[in-house]
Amino acid sequence: MCGIVGGVGVGDDGYAKAIEVLRHRGPDANDRKTIGSATLGHTRLAIVDLSERGRQPMTTSSGRTTVTYNGEMYNTNQLRARLESRKITFRGHSDTEVLAECCEAFGVEQTLAWADGMFAFGLWDNETKTLTLARDRFGEKPLYWARIGAGLVFASELKALVPFPGFDTTVDIEAATAFRSYGYVPYPRSIYRGTSKLGPGQLLRFRLGDASPSITTWWDAIEKAGAARAGERITDLEEASDEAESLLRRVVQSRLVGDVECALFLSGGIDSTIVAMFANEGRTNPLRTFTIGLADDDATEAPEAERTAKFLGTNHTSHIVTAREAQEIITALPTMFDEPFADSSQIPTHLVSRLAAKTVKVALSGDGGDELFGGYNRYVVADGHLGKFRRLPFGVRSVASKALLATPVSSIDKMGSVLKRARFAQSWKGGVGDRAHKFARALKARDSADLYRELITTGGPLAPLNAPLPVGANQVFSLPSHMQPSERMMLADTVSYLVDDILTKVDRASMSVSLETRAPFLSHELFNFVWRLDPSLRVNGGEGKIVLRSLLRRHLPSELWERPKAGFGVPIAEWLRGPLRPWANDLLSKANVERTGIFPSNEVTQLWEQHLGGKRNVQYELWNVLMFQAWADTWKR
Repeated sequence: MCGIVGGVGVGDDGYAKAIEVLRHRGPDANDRKTIGSATLGHTRLAIVDLSERGRQPMTTSSGRTTVTYNGEMYNTNQLRARLESRKITFRGHSDTEVLAECCEAFGVEQTLAWADGMFAFGLWDNETKTLTLARDRFGEKPLYWARIGAGLVFASELKALVPFPGFDTTVDIEAATAFRSYGYVPYPRSIYRGTSKLGPGQLLRFRLGDASPSITTWWDAIEKAGAARAGERITDLEEASDEAESLLRRVVQSRLVGDVECALFLSGGIDSTIVAMFANEGRTNPLRTFTIGLADDDATEAPEAERTAKFLGTNHTSHIVTAREAQEIITALPTMFDEPFADSSQIPTHLVSRLAAKTVKVALSGDGGDELFGGYNRYVVADGHLGKFRRLPFGVRSVASKALLATPVSSIDKMGSVLKRARFAQSWKGGVGDRAHKFARALKARDSADLYRELITTGGPLAPLNAPLPVGANQVFSLPSHMQPSERMMLADTVSYLVDDILTKVDRASMSVSLETRAPFLSHELFNFVWRLDPSLRVNGGEGKIVLRSLLRRHLPSELWERPKAGFGVPIAEWLRGPLRPWANDLLSKANVERTGIFPSNEVTQLWEQHLGGKRNVQYELWNVLMFQAWADTWKR
């Protein structure tokens, strides 16, 4: 895993600073090459071929093609064999060299079609004078690009583009408005006007003199899901479990490639337990696993993870984080994430990465399991309870929704113990009143897109009304389809929420401590498999991950993994009323909020006072504001 930067037609100024800014992504080496009007830069985290022969930017044996590459290719040996059949020889054994030679020999599109990996790269063809940028299928690795004058620059992180003379740091108001709704900036936008994120599975080509780059999609998750779903379906649970086991065992083992040790983040939940089970199979040296918990948190999953590790026989490290340790991370978040980002699990993700990085360079995770196999509560809600309510006429639902929204949150909270016994509310966490208001907004949804929007947005007075869906999600809901609501939501999450929230969070939190993370569930083979499954094999009877649960029952006692979905949250609500209050008071002051001009200051003040007084728990709404204000303050925007 590495940091990449480059450009064409922008001069030499900016590259040295950009490489320095990306050093945390690759502390082992750094270099840059200028070939005519193009310059490519690289910071290296050495994982495969630790020798000098693995250094980048790397030029092919013919001298025609130069690449700067961030990622990991899991089928390098197969690609290498194709090249050796053409009598191409190699200096080392890095996947970078294989990628560059393969792109030159067979073309970029064909290489990408064969590739099994996570990556973002910039490739300069010195014969055609063309710069090509590419991003992996699921968007595991980030790639930003911007025009500067007649030229173009790109980098792994947004802050690496800022040093280039002429780079526009004007805030994109539409991007900031989207952040208000989702807590992240959806691709293709970035927080800066004129800077874009290349989308997952996309390819960009640019030649100096072009009015604009050409952007094409080389792998389309929506198209692939539709094709798989239209084929022969798998309806038998045992057949599905057999195929899932075979696929997952092979995929997980392939993600252990490298010349350094691979470890695993183990939460004790279904996804990470499955990865740990297959990653530890047949090893002479037990797999290292890492878990963190929060002191004084009764809901921490650390004990469950320890029991799972003991049963599987992994070499486990568990660390209980103090509140002070966690809080010290907060001031670093605006620099770590480059643009406003408000998923508070960014804190524990960074802390477990920091723990692992003390002893290893690579860690596997269970990310992607929820989106592929149906793990989020909203999928159950969409097919079940809300689906039943939506059979009522819209007028009836609208009246009920208005009545519920007219009831003060504090009044609903008093009835919380009664509501919590209702089946549709058993998974609710935090303030019952705020959740009930969210349910009320979803109740009046006219279609699946409306329903999805209400379930994934922050809502309340700080979010814009009828916020546009992220590009990928909008494409899913715009297509005519016979998909169940849960299927549409899983696909929408895969092409939007997974990309811009989950994978962004993991990449920035781990790479800030020079740790590579790999997500075995994000395999295109596995993706094709899950979209052949009958919907009931993913979500059924108020439960998700039907196939994965069936698989685990074959190997592990149910008490090790059969429990409500939790995750490692941090008590933001209590911290804001306690030790973080001075910090938050400053950022949420009327003058500061009005200075940035993104959030309505009167509503922010009102919510802050209600939260401090204990009348409401609006930690998520406030965290959105705080992360934007902290970003603006750090970057002086």
